[in-house]
Amino acid sequence: MPAEGDWRGPVSDHKTVSRNPLSNGQPYSARHLKSRRVRPSSSLAIRDLQPPRVSARYRALVEKVEERESAASGGRREHVRGEPVRLKEAREAVLLRCQGQCENPSCGGQPSDLTDHGQAILEVDHVERIAGGGRDHPVQMVALCPNCHAMKERGAHRAALQSVLLHVAKETHLRWNAGDAG
Repeated sequence: MPAEGDWRGPVSDHKTVSRNPLSNGQPYSARHLKSRRVRPSSSLAIRDLQPPRVSARYRALVEKVEERESAASGGRREHVRGEPVRLKEAREAVLLRCQGQCENPSCGGQPSDLTDHGQAILEVDHVERIAGGGRDHPVQMVALCPNCHAMKERGAHRAALQSVLLHVAKETHLRWNAGDAG
């Protein structure tokens, strides 16, 4: 028998497994977990918003980013090794926009597992690095599964993928910013 908390142990031994109240407390099925969507960092769940409200929330986040972007551009936090200042609203807008799915159109399949907070395992990435002059703005940011993020950063065809992702980020941002969520 595996040790307590070992990921290979029976699901019932794991303390963070969500239980389905409709099936006598049994764990949710893999199919159910796959269909769950990312929760933005706020307590507001995507599935709780109607399309016009999601779109309005996205535009409000982008507006806040645009208000703060010029002040943050080129800024560095001294206590964090001089890393670029990042706007949390930009990250939240991208997670809202992606609806729990990798934004790489040729994604081979993102992990079906979820984080401890019930969110899809996605990494928000700046297609053009901030350090290289890129913006901290959803127009050039994407949510990627770990495999697609690795391909974008280290893959043999990363330049072509970065071009595709930049196009996806711009087109998706324009559509969502115009109120055409989803």
